[in-house]
This record gives sequence, C-alpha cells and structure tokens, in this order.
Amino acid sequence: MTEGATAICYWLSQGLTSIYPEGYHGMQEVHEEIRRLEPMLVAREPYRPEVGLLYSTTTEVLEQPWETNLSERWKHLHSFEGTAFALLRGNVPFRIILEDEIASGALDDMDTIILPNVRFLSATTHQSLEAAIQSGLRVIAAGECVQLKRASSVEYDVTYWHRRIRDGYRQVRYLNAHYADAEAHLLPKLRSNIHPPVQIESPMGIGKLYHTGD
Repeated sequence: MTEGATAICYWLSQGLTSIYPEGYHGMQEVHEEIRRLEPMLVAREPYRPEVGLLYSTTTEVLEQPWETNLSERWKHLHSFEGTAFALLRGNVPFRIILEDEIASGALDDMDTIILPNVRFLSATTHQSLEAAIQSGLRVIAAGECVQLKRASSVEYDVTYWHRRIRDGYRQVRYLNAHYADAEAHLLPKLRSNIHPPVQIESPMGIGKLYHTGD
C-alpha cells in the first residue's frame, strides 16, 4: 500500500503461480481483506498534530548573501530539513507551517511551534506569534532566532545538517547524526507535552497519522 495512493494495486509473482496455480486461490483471502480496507484508506484525512515546524520565507530571502559570507546561505532551509527529518524519524507528529499561513489561523489548536534558525520574520508574522504566545502557544527557538517574548530555547544543534552540507556532505548518516542530537535534546521536550493518539516505538519508524473515521 503506497502512501498517498487513492487506490490499491496488487503484485503477484507469476513465476510461483505458474508452478503452483493454487497460489492464486491462496491470495484470494488477502485480496478480500484489502478490499474491505480500501474505502477507509481512500477516505482518510490527515491527523492535525499539536506540533508545528515553521518555514520562514522572510528568512529564506534575507539570509541569501549573494556576494559575501556564503557559508550562511540556506542556513534556515537546512536547519528546517534536518529538524523535519528528526521529527519524522522520532515519530513525533508535526505539521509544516509556512510563514504566510500564520495570519490565516494556521496556529489554531497548535500546542507548540518550533523555529529552526528563523532569524527574520515579517512584522505581521511576528505580531501574530506574540499574540499566539499570549494565548498559550509554546514557541521553541532552536539556534539563532528572532526575539519573541516567552519563547524557550533548547540545547539542540540545529545547524549540524547545514554544516555537513556546507562542507560537501549530504549522506544519510549525517541526517541520522542530526536526529541523534535532536533525540537527546529537542524531542523529549516535545513528547512531554503532546498527546498523539498513537505511540510508536521503532528504531527506524517514519510515518504519518490519519483520521479514518468509523
């Protein structure tokens, strides 16, 4: 079953069933079970998580030093990528929040939002975040971030993946190392405050949660 699919396809080894025709009959029971699941999978809706990960287009634009200080280019983007991987790898449900979505209520029902090296924000977004904090939103500032009243910081090396890319390395082992640091510092703070409907424990568990109705 493929993530995001609206239908289910079946693969059957013709090599085996040509020798053992009864293999087709053996698949019939599985086929019927999957057919009963298909409507539920097609109609599922994404679970609305309590944790948000902010991507700041203002930071993306303003941190591009086209002529000097090239080591700072894409610092926010790479911090965002590494943190997103760590959240997925750690089975912490989250939603990506784009900066321009905040004014339209993207923070409603959100418990926590993470700012990964968000060094610049528009005035409107900054005001909206300040107001959300006053209403109970928790803001975790990772790395070098804009000043927000009552935002908490965390000893999480959010630029690790950025530094590896800057040095010319994009191997998955460095993403795993980034995750390990997040597991030691960032993820425990999140798990102590959120209450996802499903708890998953797996050394390589990467997935998403969906509402399936009845």
